[in-house]
Amino acid sequence: MSISTREKIDVLQKFLKDYHNEIRSKHIDNIVALRIGKKNINGKPTNVYSIVFQVVKKINPDELDPKFVIPKKIQIDFPDGKKRFIKTDVEETGKFKFHFGIASEVKSKYSIHFGSVGLFVGDNLNRTYMLTNYHVVAESFISKRRFRYRRPLSQTKSDVRIIDRNGSDINGRFEEGLISHEIDAAFVELPIDPDPRLNILPDNSRIQGRVLVRPLPPSIKNKPVIIYSFYNPTGVNSVISDNSAVLYTDDEKIFFEDIIQIRPKVTQGGDSGGLVLNAKFAVLGIIVGGDNLCSYAIPFYKIDDFKNINIL
Repeated sequence: MSISTREKIDVLQKFLKDYHNEIRSKHIDNIVALRIGKKNINGKPTNVYSIVFQVVKKINPDELDPKFVIPKKIQIDFPDGKKRFIKTDVEETGKFKFHFGIASEVKSKYSIHFGSVGLFVGDNLNRTYMLTNYHVVAESFISKRRFRYRRPLSQTKSDVRIIDRNGSDINGRFEEGLISHEIDAAFVELPIDPDPRLNILPDNSRIQGRVLVRPLPPSIKNKPVIIYSFYNPTGVNSVISDNSAVLYTDDEKIFFEDIIQIRPKVTQGGDSGGLVLNAKFAVLGIIVGGDNLCSYAIPFYKIDDFKNINIL
């Protein structure tokens, strides 16, 4: 029984999701991300799909204890009952960093650093929220191992400040957020009525809905995206290089599965929370960070699963 390329990719992505912690365990300080991609030989892509190890720095295998060398092939069980050896590849991408930074648009009393406004959304109670990353507004919570937040009724004061490009600002309350292996999102309630004009882009374009296909299909690879963030206020173009990467951070408790990888990297510190749109201006996700080669985004469908929201 033959297996299609799509079926093969689905099996490999499920394998990564189930076993990535085990695969990474011997290389925890060096592996940045794992993904499924075409193997490169002498810098040129082949047609062979492989398990790609993205590392902080490539190390000559001769300098390593043999038990720490990344295997050239990994045996995987397929649904047709056959065991197949899947080739591996190693790519040096540098260290992953959350993209919060000085002088960005979102400032929280719970964070030293700053980040970007991603999107304005509403709920069925006619409340208005600003969407960004949890790590942008809850940095001190994360350091205390608090990975989820819901505003207590006793907290009635504003604790997040949003500053626009003209220097005017508005204060809001951090209402709810979560950082997990699926999501990095925070909602800040604003004292204003829902207004679609909040989401008009700098060139006066309008957002055209959202991408809610779950999970994102392999066919989305190589598709163009537009990113709007603090350091890219008028939008910057890039391309999706992977639809389902596994990404690791400096914090062993925080990693992300099924994350969007965007290449070339077009973001920097301060761009976390920035908006990612597809070529039709539909919301695809929000920026979470980057390494030396790639930017990364949380798929919007995961945010929608966490909190029932409407794009204004």
